[in-house]
Amino acid sequence: MNPMGSGQPPKKKFKTDLKNPASHITSYGDLGLSFTEPTDILIIHHTSSSTYRGQDHKTTSIAPTLQERVYTSIIPNEDWVDFEQEDPSWKTADPGQFVFQVKNGRVSKVRRKKLFASDRPMRTFVHHRDKYLEVLMCLKGRGDQTPEVVQSCPTCPPDRVPILPTLRCLDCFHSSLVCQDCCIASHRANPLHHIQSWNGKFFERVSLRRLGLVVQLGHLDGSECDNPLRGPSKFMVVHTNGVHRVELNYCGCTNSISTLSGSQHQKWEQLMRARWFPATHTRPQTACTFQMLQQFHILTLCGKITAFDYYRGIERLTDNTGKKLPKRYPTCLRVIRQWRHLRMLRRGGRGNDGDRNISQTRPGELAVKCIACPRPDVNLPQGWDTAPGEIAFIYTMFLSFDACFRLKRKRISNWKKDPSLQDGWAYFVENGPYLDWCRRMEKQTEMCTCTGLAALDHANTKFNQGYDETGKGGGTCPRHEMLWANAMGALRVGERYANMDYIMASWLRHIHIFLVLILCYDIVCQWSKKLIERLKNLPPLVRLNVTLRILYFVIPKLHILGHLVSCQTKFSLNYTTGAGQTDAEGIERIWSGLGGVATSLKEMGPGSHHDTLEDHIGHWNWSKVHGLGQLLKKRLLNAVSEYQDQFESWCDFSKKQASNAMEWKQMVDDYENQRSDFNPFEFPINGKTLQTVRLDLAKEAQEKMLKEMREEERLERLVDDDKEEDKLPDQDTSLGEFLYLGLEIEQQQRDLRQDIQAIRSPTNKQLIQIVDRRTKLGRQITRFRTLQLGYTLVALQILSMLPTSQIQVHSEEIPLYLPSMLISAQRRSELCRSEVTEMEIQFRDAQLNESLNLLRNSILVKQRLLRYKKTNARHQGPNTRSRTHINRQDKKIQRAAATYRAAWNAKLALHDGKLELMEWNKLLDEHIIGMEDLQVSQQKKVKAAKGKRAAASSRASRGENPVEGAREKHRKPSWIWYGVSDGELGADKYLYEGLRIEWCKSYARVKRWREEVMLLQEEMRRCLVTLEWEAVTWEKRANIPNFDGERLEGAGAYAHEQAHIRRDIAQRFTTLWSTETVKACRDFNPGSLELTKLFRGVPEVKTMDVEEDSGDDTDDSMQGLEQLDVEKLSEEEEQDDQDEEEIEDEIENDKEEGRLEEEASGSDISDYNMSDDDGKENLTLKEMLLTLEEENRL
Repeated sequence: MNPMGSGQPPKKKFKTDLKNPASHITSYGDLGLSFTEPTDILIIHHTSSSTYRGQDHKTTSIAPTLQERVYTSIIPNEDWVDFEQEDPSWKTADPGQFVFQVKNGRVSKVRRKKLFASDRPMRTFVHHRDKYLEVLMCLKGRGDQTPEVVQSCPTCPPDRVPILPTLRCLDCFHSSLVCQDCCIASHRANPLHHIQSWNGKFFERVSLRRLGLVVQLGHLDGSECDNPLRGPSKFMVVHTNGVHRVELNYCGCTNSISTLSGSQHQKWEQLMRARWFPATHTRPQTACTFQMLQQFHILTLCGKITAFDYYRGIERLTDNTGKKLPKRYPTCLRVIRQWRHLRMLRRGGRGNDGDRNISQTRPGELAVKCIACPRPDVNLPQGWDTAPGEIAFIYTMFLSFDACFRLKRKRISNWKKDPSLQDGWAYFVENGPYLDWCRRMEKQTEMCTCTGLAALDHANTKFNQGYDETGKGGGTCPRHEMLWANAMGALRVGERYANMDYIMASWLRHIHIFLVLILCYDIVCQWSKKLIERLKNLPPLVRLNVTLRILYFVIPKLHILGHLVSCQTKFSLNYTTGAGQTDAEGIERIWSGLGGVATSLKEMGPGSHHDTLEDHIGHWNWSKVHGLGQLLKKRLLNAVSEYQDQFESWCDFSKKQASNAMEWKQMVDDYENQRSDFNPFEFPINGKTLQTVRLDLAKEAQEKMLKEMREEERLERLVDDDKEEDKLPDQDTSLGEFLYLGLEIEQQQRDLRQDIQAIRSPTNKQLIQIVDRRTKLGRQITRFRTLQLGYTLVALQILSMLPTSQIQVHSEEIPLYLPSMLISAQRRSELCRSEVTEMEIQFRDAQLNESLNLLRNSILVKQRLLRYKKTNARHQGPNTRSRTHINRQDKKIQRAAATYRAAWNAKLALHDGKLELMEWNKLLDEHIIGMEDLQVSQQKKVKAAKGKRAAASSRASRGENPVEGAREKHRKPSWIWYGVSDGELGADKYLYEGLRIEWCKSYARVKRWREEVMLLQEEMRRCLVTLEWEAVTWEKRANIPNFDGERLEGAGAYAHEQAHIRRDIAQRFTTLWSTETVKACRDFNPGSLELTKLFRGVPEVKTMDVEEDSGDDTDDSMQGLEQLDVEKLSEEEEQDDQDEEEIEDEIENDKEEGRLEEEASGSDISDYNMSDDDGKENLTLKEMLLTLEEENRL
């Protein structure tokens, strides 16, 4: 129906200019619209609690109705496509194509949402479930094959006597009733099908063995053997559909003679050739089918299903009535383990090696290796080790270490009874030497100078009672999240240095010595200390010389939040050259992926535990290998887009700070290249405290008293009687001590008020403590009043005018009337000394600085406590203690914030409310959050659905959770982490420091995104090169001189199959990366970050906004990128250096000319106006106070 009555409906939305609330709307005519209101549209009024411009509004929405879908043909695999035509009763009347919504006083016309039958499949199914059940019930009987219809077996020869068919197979596609002979004949090639027999009332289960079927082994064509050898009478076969008892005969004729050895095939070999895996080697009585082993293998790898649960399901398929079946579970466990081991050997190429037997497998040879990591002589171009510094980082090898304490193993069995079948051949280190080393280093202790490192706290105290292994330590490539060969070992107690040293050294055996390494470890700040000395003491098997390698130590981006601030800047990936946007948290995702099998792993013996875990790791690595195409594509598209945005932002920033950008850039480059120890990213938080100011003033007062002693004696003799009456009652107290005492009393009042408010129902002991504190505070206030006679007499005058009700209050409520509590006229009166105001300003600066530093430190400590509690505190006792410490830290944060706010308000009052004279920002609740880097790295996200964005933004402003998707470039960091002012710094210098830090961080972000783009482009190239290298390697394994006959053909077929798999994966990658957008990103040149080319424009990818095509373009996007043009890159580098030198010369000339002009004009004021006319810009707080006291004295 057309809501406008006639004509075509408008295609665009329209809005009225009315602002009336929705609650006042009764018809569309009231809105001034020319169309009539439809009568068949259901309007549901819903009033929200939101306001708009001070008025409450009502939102009117229309309930969606079902719309019939028009089909041109039947859609394949659509289960519900035909129900709309079969049963139209579910549809309602067509209400029209458009609906009208009223929101915030505006009316908009929108197209109605369509609903189809497939949107409500269960509603459709309800109308047909009777028919479904009817068909299921018919299948329990003989259907249309009753004796009245079928009187003889349909598959028997015509010349045979008709036999009434009573048997049917549940696994065959055609399950018609047949006789016994036909059933046996048709199942000689399918001896494990389920057969049912009609007993006159129902179908009952009957085995093929009972019907007389005998399985003949050794004859693939199904012929009878001339010399059959009878097998065990109770031979059991475990298949995907149940446990079967079969009757079998082994072959004893010439048909089972091996063409290789010329001898008779043994019984276990005949079973294997029939794709039945024997349970034993000599006299097998049980076998598992290859189909069953393959099914369980893929189910346990993908779904982490245990062998116990799988076998229990097999038993239920056999009989689900509780009947006792023969126990074959232990047998299946042995077969499954052997199956896993053999498949790993075959995938590792051991079946295609004619020179070495299996026992000669090399360490780590069976591991699935990463195809994107740099591997010299495999995927790196010639001359990679001499690449220029601008691109040398793309050949960096990333290493990541961590421990997982979920992968435990109980004290079950031992290595003699349950050895590993592949010790040291895949991902674990060699067990024997590793255990010997761990026993030697049992007494090693780990010392920690950082905070909140649970790995070191529990290195020797981890709960290990009843466990042989408390966890695993492993190493991965953090960019692609793949575990490396010989990079995993068992932890006997905790995450001790001895274990991790051995694992790292074992891993480094497989990495080229010339590769630059970035080593990521969550406790690397402690572990890296004395590392070289510890590695020299390792066993000869893994001993290495680290001094011959170039290593950079970093901490993963999430774990670094629990470290000290010094660690967060020294070991940050954000400030490490060549790191790109690597987060180094990939190993945590591996632990998460392996966590599902941890429950069953801890109940295994040592050998089966290690072999099973390595099998799951191999599956994880292989899944990562064939998933790298989509992963790298997604990362590259995002990296190019982010780099463009960051580069543009950095350019705008640099243009505004052009006179300083060159200096700041040099700071960052020198720090990242280890040419300077100055950290341009660190916030300066040092400053004087109240105690240091008090000490300086005390020394000053003492020196002043000694110098003026004689002058005071002379003046006392000249004072007349009238002047003598006005003598101060406490002349030995200086002005600084007077103000310091007032601030101390003010702080004690705040603390007492906060403590009283925190106590809801005080006990008698707490009341006594409160009274004692009030009494002590009252004495101090009395002494302070005495001192006010000499410095701020106007305060006592104000007190004398207050009513009694305002004076007789508790000590914490008594006003002190410091100069900041007086109005401007009172501070300038004769009853108040003029220097008191200036002196309090200096004290307030020190108080602001001290409280701000305390606030920062308290927030960091609280964050560490929260992380420690979440990670390490378990059970009621530790949780309670952790929460107690956190609550104490909350009180410190509140006190520091209250002190800062009081000092800020006091200084504002001293400046008569002039904000432009304030050098400190106002502290709000939303400012009390973690530093910028903590927020960005932690990346807490809110599931902010539509309609909840405002609430999510509000939470983010309070520092609770940032809005989902918010990144560093969108954030406004809390100013408390700018932390520069020492009280004596001017506002311009404070701004200068903040701008410098933010510019340096912006430059570092651009560098990291630029590196990420180049790393991803290189990783894409390496993937295709490595896959081709592996394909060629497999093809070489196809022709083995030592093999002949069927063995040669089988090995060659497997080798060609593996080569085809690699090339197929490479072809899929090429197709995936051949779309227009991805090709543009792969050819994208990030350009140079030299300031000499800064204003030439932002590099762009013109096709970034183009939607990707279907991927039909099969052009090889990697063509021409096999090797880098080192000479061309070197020429570009030389040209960049020349341009930079020319621009630097121009800048120096400009600076020299400007300096000469300033000297000629007599001006020595810097560009940033850092100095004052009186030359006090470089004075410290102590020097400033001494100068003011000297001026006041003179």
